[in-house]
Amino acid sequence: MKRHNQDRPLAFEMWHGGRKWQWGPEIMPNKKGQAERGPGIYCTNNYMTANKYAKGGGQVRKLRIEPRALLENIAIPLADAIGFVKANLIRRTHADIIERLEDCSAKIKLDAYTLKGDAPHVPLQVLNNLCVNSDQSYGERGLALNKFLVSHGADASFDYASGREVWGVIFNPECIKSHQVTPSAAVDWSEDFLPDPVKLIREYKTRQPKGQPDAIEHDHFDPEPAGPAGM
Repeated sequence: MKRHNQDRPLAFEMWHGGRKWQWGPEIMPNKKGQAERGPGIYCTNNYMTANKYAKGGGQVRKLRIEPRALLENIAIPLADAIGFVKANLIRRTHADIIERLEDCSAKIKLDAYTLKGDAPHVPLQVLNNLCVNSDQSYGERGLALNKFLVSHGADASFDYASGREVWGVIFNPECIKSHQVTPSAAVDWSEDFLPDPVKLIREYKTRQPKGQPDAIEHDHFDPEPAGPAGM
């Protein structure tokens, strides 16, 4: 029996450039200045960008990605976010970050988000951004943040860089279903830009039943993202 379109998982391809993978995709601690969108595996739909990050003995891989839910679609209990801050972040930053979380929880409309747990809620992306902006998304704190994001359902995040280029961060490596080393000599240059994942996500959500749990239903993409930290 054929599956209906809405039963098929969202899947698309992106390029990743970086060090060689010995065992496959895994989350490693990012270095300072290399987690400007959060802790994870960075990717792009532009081969040339990925190739730049593969210089010095690295590789470009084509990733097939099947994310179940995006960071920018999820809101979590404010208490969980505050608990993470107190347990993992630098003490002198606690008061400012908690105040900002509480302010966002009170002001941001959450109608379009998938709500996890008990109210009041705060968008999960807000916590990620506050960690990035306070320079606490790399190293061991970055690994703790990654684990927290994945535990609350965030597989990945995607937004526009400039023009046709989209950057992504994979938080949950399990959503990478395949990866293939792709040297420049093997590239079909008609696909140096892979299909726009933001558009694919928006098209996919139009085919989904409203209210489907953990569906990729909405977009909250930042129109002015920070610069890339690695692909």
